[in-house]
Amino acid sequence: MKQFPKIGILFIMPVFFLVFELLFKANYLYFYSAVFDPPYAYLFNGLNLARGGMELGHTDHPGTPLQMLIALVIRIVYFLRDSPLNLTDDVIINSELYLHVISTLLILFIAVMLFFTGVSVYRIRNNILTALFFQTSVFVSIPAIQYSSVVMTEPLYMFAELCLILLLVNYLFTPRVKQKEIWFAVLAGIITGFATAIKIILFPLIVIPLICFSTWRSRLISTGAMVISFVLFTLPALSKAERFFAFMTGIITHSGKYGKGPSGFYPDEFITNMMEVFSDNVFFTITIIVMFLTLVIFGFPPWNVFVKTDNKLYRMLAGIFVFCLLTCLMVSKHYSPHYMIPAHIFTVLSWFIMLSLYTPVIPGEVAGRAGNIVMSTAGIILFLRFVLWIVPRSAEEIHSLKTIGFVNEHVCDAPRIIVNQGEGGLAFKEQALYFGFAYSGNEKPFYARTLKKIYPHSYFYTPGRGDYYDWSGAYHPVDLFIRYDNMFVYLAKEDTGVLKQILKSTGKYGVHNLHPVRSHLLFFNKATGEVLYKMKIDNRALEKAFKVKNEVYCGFERLSEENGYLSSDSSIYFSKGNLQTEDIVFRGDHALKTDEEMQYGMGTEIPVLPGEWYKFSVWRNSSSASGVLVFSGKGGGFYRAGGSIQETRGEWERIEYTLEIPQNFNSDTLKFYLWNQLQDTAVYFDEFVLQWLE
Repeated sequence: MKQFPKIGILFIMPVFFLVFELLFKANYLYFYSAVFDPPYAYLFNGLNLARGGMELGHTDHPGTPLQMLIALVIRIVYFLRDSPLNLTDDVIINSELYLHVISTLLILFIAVMLFFTGVSVYRIRNNILTALFFQTSVFVSIPAIQYSSVVMTEPLYMFAELCLILLLVNYLFTPRVKQKEIWFAVLAGIITGFATAIKIILFPLIVIPLICFSTWRSRLISTGAMVISFVLFTLPALSKAERFFAFMTGIITHSGKYGKGPSGFYPDEFITNMMEVFSDNVFFTITIIVMFLTLVIFGFPPWNVFVKTDNKLYRMLAGIFVFCLLTCLMVSKHYSPHYMIPAHIFTVLSWFIMLSLYTPVIPGEVAGRAGNIVMSTAGIILFLRFVLWIVPRSAEEIHSLKTIGFVNEHVCDAPRIIVNQGEGGLAFKEQALYFGFAYSGNEKPFYARTLKKIYPHSYFYTPGRGDYYDWSGAYHPVDLFIRYDNMFVYLAKEDTGVLKQILKSTGKYGVHNLHPVRSHLLFFNKATGEVLYKMKIDNRALEKAFKVKNEVYCGFERLSEENGYLSSDSSIYFSKGNLQTEDIVFRGDHALKTDEEMQYGMGTEIPVLPGEWYKFSVWRNSSSASGVLVFSGKGGGFYRAGGSIQETRGEWERIEYTLEIPQNFNSDTLKFYLWNQLQDTAVYFDEFVLQWLE
C-alpha cells in the first residue's frame, strides 16, 4: 500500500501529456483546414484495407502499420456508429470524425507507454525520480510534441521507440543469462522491424541491438527477427515493393525534397542542414557531445578501469550514439526538424546510462543533483520554446475558423471552384479529400464515383496550367461554367492574377464584347489572406460559344472486313473489333468489352490542327469506375487521359472529354483510344461520339 502513492505520481506525466495533446488537438478543429497532408492520404489507404482490399497508393515510408491500424479503427468505429450509409460513404462524409478518433488513439498509445515505462523503471530501480526522468522522453523534442496528435507515422513510431526503450532498460538490469538474452534479442528485432515498417528512417535502430547484445548469436537472431517483422508488417505493400525501392533510390542518389532534385549523394546544402540538425535542439547537441566524450573517456585508461568496454551500459551507449549519428547523417541530406524525432527520443535513456557510468567515479548524490539541474534547465527552455510556437499557431487557426463559418453559412452546397495553390489551410474539405483520393492507388476510379456523388458541384482549378477538373476528369471552361448561373471561387491566398486567369479562360466566348462571367468579392479574411468570389454566369453567351460542325458516331454494332468498327462516317473506322460483345450493352445488340487480357479498347487517328476543339464521349459500365479516354500525339510530348462523368443511367455512365489541340502540338494527327486502367475488372463501352467544334 505504501508503494501506491509513489506509483500514483507516475500518472502525472502521462496524464499531462494526454490532456495537453487533446487540448492542442482541439486547437485545430478540422484536419482539412490545419494539416491534411498526410492524414487524408493515410485515411484513404486505411479505407482501402478496411474495404477488404490489399491496394495501397501511398507506400513511400512505407507506413503500412499505420494504415493497418487505421483500417482496424475504421471498422470498429463504423460498427459502433451503426450508420445507415455504406462504409465508404460514411468514412468520406465523416472523415474528420474518423481522423480525430485515430488521432486520439495515437495520443493514448504514447501516454499509456509513458506510464508503463515509468512503472517498469520504478520497479527495477526503486527510485521515483528516475522513473519520472524516463517519462520525459517525448518532452525533450519540440517536433515530437507538435506531431503527436497528427495522423501520421511519427506518433506511432514514437510508441514503438518507447517500447524499445522499456525493453532495453529491462535488459540492462536483468542478470546475464544467455537464454534470456535471446528472448530480448527476438523482442528487440520485432520492435525494430515494426518501427522500420512505420518509417524507413528508423532502419538504423538495428545498430542498437547489434552493438548492445553480447553474443553474435543474439545479434543474428535480432536481425532475423527484424527482417521477419518488417516483412509481416509491410505485407499489404509488397506488391508496391518496386515503387518503394525506386523512391528510396531516388532519395539516396538525388538531392532535393523526396529525391526530386539533381543527382548526387551529398547535396550542396548538406553542411547547412547538418548545422541546423545540431542548432535546432541544443539539448540533443549537448547530449551527443557528452555521449562521445563519455565513450572516449571510459574506452581508454585510466577511466576504463571503472567500466569494461564489454559492459552492458557501455555497449548500449555506444549503440545509441551510432544510431543518433547515422540519423543525423541521413537527415542532413534532406532536412526537416521532425526527421530528428527518432534520435531525440533516446536522449533521456542516454543520460541515464551516462549518469550510471559516472556513478562509480562521481558520488551518486552529486551525479543525481547534476542530472536534475540539467533536466530542469532543459525542461524550462523547451517549454518556453513550445509556448512561443503554439501561441501564434493558435491565433492562426482561430482566424481560419472565421472563413469556415462564413462558407458554411453562405456557400453550403452551392457550385464552387477551389483553386489549388498548394496551401495547407483551407475552408473546404474537398481539397483535403482530393489529396487523399490522389494517393488511393488503383482505387481512384472507385472513389471518383463516390466523391462525385457526395460532392457533385465541387471543382478545382490549377493556376499556370489552366486546368479545370473534378474527381473524374478535366473540363473545358465553357463546359463547366455553362452548367450554372452562379459559382463561388475560393483562394486560400489572395492572388488577383489567378482570378484574371479564370476570367480570361472564358472571356473570348462572350457576345458583343460582353464578358460571359463576371465576379465580385464576397469575403476576404485579412488575417489569413483567404478570398471568396462569387461568379455571375451568362449561360446564353456560353451556349453560343461552340457549334458542332461535324459528328461521328459508333455503336460497336457493325464490323468492317478488316475487323474494325464501322462508324457513321464511312471514312473513319475504329480498331479492336475482336472486343465486340453481347454480354452487357447500353443500346442495340453489341458493346465493347475490355478486361485483364485486353485492357486497350477501340481507337483510331484523326488529322488535327493547333487550336481546334474536339469533344469525345462514350457510355461506360464498370463496377470499379475504371475506363478512360486517352489521347496522344506522334513522337510523344503530348498525353491526356480522363473523362468526367456527365450522366448516369442505371449501371451505365456517360464520360466526356473536351480537348483543345495546343499550339505547340508537334504532330499532324491525334491518336485516341479507350483504356481500362484497372486490368483486374471488366469494363464495357458503348455509344461512342466524336464531335468537331467551331
